[in-house]
Amino acid sequence: AQGQKVINVYVNNKTKSRDAVIKLMEQKINQLGPSTVSKHLANPELLNTFDISYDNLTDKTKFWNEMKKRLELDEMLKENKCYHIQIKQK
Repeated sequence: AQGQKVINVYVNNKTKSRDAVIKLMEQKINQLGPSTVSKHLANPELLNTFDISYDNLTDKTKFWNEMKKRLELDEMLKENKCYHIQIKQK
């Protein structure tokens, strides 16, 4: 996936300075197109993306079921012990 290409930049350059590695990773993200790397980097006027940790929810199943009813919901995934939520803005 595109995100792995950005991680590979880090792996291949981790002996360089922190600032140099960050700059190289940023260049790779821009080259690939930010929203292809992560929906967290999508245009916020069109799509807002955020994660909610399971630990912040009293009833994660109820939360999931209620979110699924929302018309503005673009996508919701279970990953890394949290819900990854994408909300359409237009």
